[in-house]
Amino acid sequence: MTFPSFHDPTHLYFVTASLIEWKNLFIAPEYAIIPLNSLAWMQQQKRILLFSFVIMPTHLHVILKPESDTIRNVVQQFGSFTAHEILNQLRIDGRKDLLNLFQQKKRDQRHEHSIWQDIQAKNIYSLDFL
Repeated sequence: MTFPSFHDPTHLYFVTASLIEWKNLFIAPEYAIIPLNSLAWMQQQKRILLFSFVIMPTHLHVILKPESDTIRNVVQQFGSFTAHEILNQLRIDGRKDLLNLFQQKKRDQRHEHSIWQDIQAKNIYSLDFL
């Protein structure tokens, strides 16, 4: 059973972010550090309370609670910042193969590339779900 996500300031959220085509990008430390730095910054700025996270080669999971914004805005900010930083690192590393893939797979015409598949945030509405 799937429940839609909605902003509730009393809830924790289970966030999943997967790279386009499940690329093994986070196996390299210079890429894995990008979402870690983003989460740390959001935590330091009191935008989120961070409870748990795991970064795997192709995706990440986070349990967080927004502090000063909606979950939608938190997810958008995280996705935008990390995508920008990942693209910069790909350019530095000369990874034209991945830059081309992320350009071909873009989901939004306003952007040149898409790094993430849809980032999902689900309300943790019960202890069973948690």
